[in-house]
Amino acid sequence: MADRNGGDLTSFLLGGLVGLVVGILIAPRPGKETREILKERAQEYLEEGQKVYQTQRERLGEAFETGREAIAQKTAPIKEKLTEAKEKFQETVESLKEKAKEKKEQVEEVKPEEA
Repeated sequence: MADRNGGDLTSFLLGGLVGLVVGILIAPRPGKETREILKERAQEYLEEGQKVYQTQRERLGEAFETGREAIAQKTAPIKEKLTEAKEKFQETVESLKEKAKEKKEQVEEVKPEEA
């Protein structure tokens, strides 16, 4: 099955081109009239192409925003846990420094003084 997003535009443009060529070949007209018809059809296809482009652009923007929101929702708990872990680690380091300082003071009290 063709890709619905890109396939629609491609099919539309290809169908329009084939129809244009067949129309020119089956019903020949004077050059000026043919050029006018081609100009009108080209303008129609351009406008339709711009509409399709704008629609797809909006859909892509919506999909991007939805993705960003989903990522934010998934990463928020992870960030929170990392922050908590960092705080606990810092508390542990400070606690160990305090204990080391106390042990050092105890060892210095026990050492005989040099004369």
